[in-house]
Amino acid sequence: MTEKDASPAPQPKRGMFSRKPAGEPKAEEPKKDVELDGLMAEIESDLREDELKRIWRRYGSTFVTVAVVFLLAVAGYEGWRAYEAREHAKVASMYEEGMSLAADQKLDEAKAKFAEVAKTSDKPYASLARLVDAGIRVEQNDVEGAIGLYASLAADTSADPLFREMAVVLKALHSVDREDPKKIEAELAPLTKVSTFKHSAIELTALLAAKQGDTARAATLAQSLVDDTATPQAMRGRATELAALYKAGVVPKTLPPPPVNAGAPPSVTDLVAPVAEAEPQPARPPAKQ
Repeated sequence: MTEKDASPAPQPKRGMFSRKPAGEPKAEEPKKDVELDGLMAEIESDLREDELKRIWRRYGSTFVTVAVVFLLAVAGYEGWRAYEAREHAKVASMYEEGMSLAADQKLDEAKAKFAEVAKTSDKPYASLARLVDAGIRVEQNDVEGAIGLYASLAADTSADPLFREMAVVLKALHSVDREDPKKIEAELAPLTKVSTFKHSAIELTALLAAKQGDTARAATLAQSLVDDTATPQAMRGRATELAALYKAGVVPKTLPPPPVNAGAPPSVTDLVAPVAEAEPQPARPPAKQ
């Protein structure tokens, strides 16, 4: 046996999936330096604390101011809500007192109470007070005083649109024989398009047209109420009769509406009352231009 033959055989190379020979020691994993990790964490904590101190020194007063302002705003809002609730209850009590006085026919005292309510900032009650006050004045034949209250409410842009529109209709209703028909028509015109009181505004406009001698236009307006399925039933029946009168060239005699019951809040049905009765009058020719 030669020296070449005695040399050890080459060992096969181990692949990725080849097993390690039994008994071969495993490679030692590097040990974590616990002390170093703790030191780094402490340094990082100190850095964060220093950064917070720096931020606080720079912006701390701003944070405090914002917090105080926020707390004051919340407290102010809650205080204002409580104040509004107390004031609303106070105005409601005043309004009810006025209604009780009116129901007892102490009308002058009631008017004084409603005038007081009308001066408050509680707009719903202020508007109702002016409407009821005007109704009392109608009962007392103070139509001019009532018209003045309706006009002031109609012009009050801070009032609810429903109350303002109601005031426009009521003012027109009581002004038919007192003011220029063209002026009243101009005030009613916006309500004849889209409004809770659209049909009442059209009915009044027809009456005003007839009073100016334009019975043909009055008949057309009255007939539009008859043809409109949304027209209240009672008003449609009245419009049918008026349309026939207008077509015949007849001008109905206007009558004052029934007075508002001073012992009850006004309703839309009661306030927008029938505006005309079929008592023929000769038609007046159109005014010469």
